[in-house]
Amino acid sequence: MQILIIFIVVTVVFTIIFYLYKRIQITEAKITILENRLKAFEVFGTSLSEFVERGEDVSRIISNELNQKQFKLKKLLKDAQETSSRLQHIETKLKSNKINKEQVENILILVNQGFKAKDIAPRLNLPIGEVELIVKLKEFLNKPFVEKL
Repeated sequence: MQILIIFIVVTVVFTIIFYLYKRIQITEAKITILENRLKAFEVFGTSLSEFVERGEDVSRIISNELNQKQFKLKKLLKDAQETSSRLQHIETKLKSNKINKEQVENILILVNQGFKAKDIAPRLNLPIGEVELIVKLKEFLNKPFVEKL
């Protein structure tokens, strides 16, 4: 079950990364199209300086968009690495029977009842760090997709 969760999370993260990569490629293709159009206008004798100014404006806008996409992509990669690390930690704990499926379910039941990690840990005789990790994973998985970006 935990491996399935890990697989789903990793799949979602890589899907997002792939989507952003494709958007960057599309934007670069649009830049190429705009550059070709600018060259075509030169042939028709229109004012080159106007088109250069417009091209520079468009180039700045696209450059800013690319920088924003690149920043988001880097953040997504970092988040994916952190999430992967957390999931591997949970998987290791689950495999070593330090925390089992029943304990995870009990933690989630108590969280849904409004208890905080600091109250759950002593109640289930678990380290607070493990309880916080499970609570944060639940919160992450329950966030709307937009918030994760």
